[in-house]
Amino acid sequence: GSYHANHKMTSAWLANQLVAAGARWARWTAVEEPMVLYAGAFVLGVGGYFALTFQPTWWQIALFVSLAVVFWWFGRRGRMLVLSATGLWVALGVLLAHVHTVTTATPLLFDGQPTWVKLSGSIEAIDYRVDGQRLYLNDLDVINPNRLQWLEAGGLQVRPRQQRAEFAVGQRVEGQFQVFPIGPPPVPGSIDLQFRAFFQGMSAYAVSVGTVTVLDDGNVQSFNTKIAAIRQSIKNRIFEILGEERGGVLVAMTVGFPRTIQSERLEAYRAAGLAHLLAISGLHMTLVVSWVFWVLRLCFAFGQTRLLPSLWAIPIKKVAILCALAVGLSYFFVSGQAVPVQRAFTMATLFAFAIIVDRRGISLRLLCLAAILVVTVAPEVILGPSFQMSFAAVTVLIIVSSMIPRGSTAGLGMQLLRYAGAIAVTSAVATLATALLTLFHFGQVSLVSVLANVLAVPITALLVMPSALIALLLMPFGLETPFLMLAGYGLDVVQLVANIAQGLPNSTLKVANWPRSIPACLGLALVCAALMKTWRKAYALLILCAIGTLIALHRPADIVLTEDFGLATAVVSKPSIAGPNIDAFHQSFLTDYWRGEVVQMPTQAEVLEQLNQHPQIRCSKQGCLLFDAAGKPTVGLALTREAVDQACNAKIPVIAAVFVPTQCRMPAGATPAQVRENGPIAIWLTKNGKIRLQTDLDRRGRRPWVGARY
Repeated sequence: GSYHANHKMTSAWLANQLVAAGARWARWTAVEEPMVLYAGAFVLGVGGYFALTFQPTWWQIALFVSLAVVFWWFGRRGRMLVLSATGLWVALGVLLAHVHTVTTATPLLFDGQPTWVKLSGSIEAIDYRVDGQRLYLNDLDVINPNRLQWLEAGGLQVRPRQQRAEFAVGQRVEGQFQVFPIGPPPVPGSIDLQFRAFFQGMSAYAVSVGTVTVLDDGNVQSFNTKIAAIRQSIKNRIFEILGEERGGVLVAMTVGFPRTIQSERLEAYRAAGLAHLLAISGLHMTLVVSWVFWVLRLCFAFGQTRLLPSLWAIPIKKVAILCALAVGLSYFFVSGQAVPVQRAFTMATLFAFAIIVDRRGISLRLLCLAAILVVTVAPEVILGPSFQMSFAAVTVLIIVSSMIPRGSTAGLGMQLLRYAGAIAVTSAVATLATALLTLFHFGQVSLVSVLANVLAVPITALLVMPSALIALLLMPFGLETPFLMLAGYGLDVVQLVANIAQGLPNSTLKVANWPRSIPACLGLALVCAALMKTWRKAYALLILCAIGTLIALHRPADIVLTEDFGLATAVVSKPSIAGPNIDAFHQSFLTDYWRGEVVQMPTQAEVLEQLNQHPQIRCSKQGCLLFDAAGKPTVGLALTREAVDQACNAKIPVIAAVFVPTQCRMPAGATPAQVRENGPIAIWLTKNGKIRLQTDLDRRGRRPWVGARY
């Protein structure tokens, strides 16, 4: 009896402590704006689902959601309201991601299947690049009997060998294609192209064998077909007037084909921190909507005072924002509907609605609503740089703007000075807000971004975009030429700024691969900064310190083994790559992964010589042995059958490029088939003498987007 009484008292005391802690936590947070917390929890649920290394069942998802609902039901009226509601939003994010994954079900091609097929398909989209077109085919119909029939449930990204101008969205085409699988990440935990292809509906890459024949025009009257035709005609007209080199930048800024930009110009923009001008984002949508809004409002005000005084009864501000929103909607479709444009147009719509109902237009609540809407439409976008960088920049800008006192300054000179200062502050804040994400996704960040943006953004905002907008509006009447030329002159000045900034010494900072948890930690810091009151926003600095610790402790792998047994190493001063099993894609990626000078070796023997310089590695022409701190061989890399036999006799696990007999196979080793199935292998040689191996299967697990290889 005393045991049960004590147990009951302990349970009651623990429950009271939890309630008290929840109440204190609720007082510490900005509960007057709970949407920040709920949006963060929603995104956390989606990201947590995608980070799992196993595919949950419907029963597991239902159990998790049910527990969250029960927790919310019993805590919705008490002190645990905020905490229980947060858990419910996490569960909603998990449920949304699971439903989206199950309903997508794109089949992926994998190694070992036939490499060619004859089929027909409808052109869903066309991507224009410097090296030619890419056709995205769906509604496939495989003509070859008993060959890749499952492709009919997916799609293809096709590069036609013969580039033809008459390709158009909606057409039905037919041809013989050589298909290539979408490979796993080059290094475990790196960029996942299979994940992206799975949710985009792309089953494989393909190259046409011969001519791609246009069977018919298909559904040319559909809305998407008409929008694609408009985008194509705008691109052709800009190229006709400005040329492909100058026009590629304006095409990227207006109709959203960023890969039409020449590599030299693109690299200059990146080094100067002006790459955000090339990809249509919130800046472009804001410029379009704001220009139309202010011009129409000025015209309406002039009409009220000079022409028709009876217009005083019309709320010109609300009419102007509705008209500007209609123009923004047209630009939304013409620009390609990328993730930053979705976020920007969603916020513009909410901003317009706030003006109509006489509420505050710019706030964290609107940003959170935009995030929830964008993630609901396409949950997978949270893992991409566009979503992360755009929302991070806008969140920090809203937080900083709320801390700056507003004041009015008279005089044109002071207004221009204030505008330049606002651009400088905005550029500095946005650069700092996205610096970690830029380094994480691209491995480099511009150190002259603020200076370049102060010079380039006003030219873009006051000359390039207004001229381009007027040109688009006048293009149906054939009057766009002078305005396109004016936009071209503005882009020449922006290009000059980019070239000067690129030429400055130490203009960029480059880093090697970072841990994959950086975006999640940074998102938590942003939520903390937006949620906490007053000085408690400084708690976000503790999370930033934790991020710095993670970066300091993390280091890239020392040895990378591809699924084709291509060997790459960074155990010496210069990373080196062995051929011929390392293709150009792996070579370029590993260059970014290690951020070092990559030397292509003609044979693996030369790489083995470099590996032999490490004290924990002993190599010969037949392979290598990796030793621990005690001098005991831990694992071997075997290139010949003799090396396999020697490792088998010594009972050493071996990762072999040749056949391994059944009696010689050990759990820590891998046969060539297992290496191909498990994906690339990353090997770390730690300072304490231990050797750590991680395969792609260990990192990603068995998920639907991993493909049939596992």
